[in-house]
Amino acid sequence: MLTINIEDSSIKITSVRGKRITFAAEAPLQAGWVQNGVVFERAHVSQVISMVLAQYNIREKEAVASVSGIHSIYRVVYVPKLDPALLAEAAKKEMARAIPVPLASLYTSWTDVKTSDIEVALCLVGLPFDNVNSVSETLKLCGLQLKY
Repeated sequence: MLTINIEDSSIKITSVRGKRITFAAEAPLQAGWVQNGVVFERAHVSQVISMVLAQYNIREKEAVASVSGIHSIYRVVYVPKLDPALLAEAAKKEMARAIPVPLASLYTSWTDVKTSDIEVALCLVGLPFDNVNSVSETLKLCGLQLKY
């Protein structure tokens, strides 16, 4: 399994087998290809990834990618303990209330954490479409299959 981290100035790639890292490399990227976590030059970045993989004779095609948390929005809100069927609706309402950008521009997710017998914490997260989609499309261009 490959892990790939695309940053504004470089890419970092590791190959993991079981609990062992079998390969690790970093390659620079030209200024402007990636800005604030959004890959603007997908073809160029995918070529760099392909060149690194070819240079080290890495044939693995399954990959996971990181998307910087710097550009994500996260909130923790507390709600009364609810029936599980109602919790999803509460999370949706709290997300609309607590996240300061339109939810239509984000991939969203949440999880609940029991904090007491009467209350749960809802951990809400939103990742901008542009950041996630640009990374996903870049990896597909170089023939990698994202593992979710």
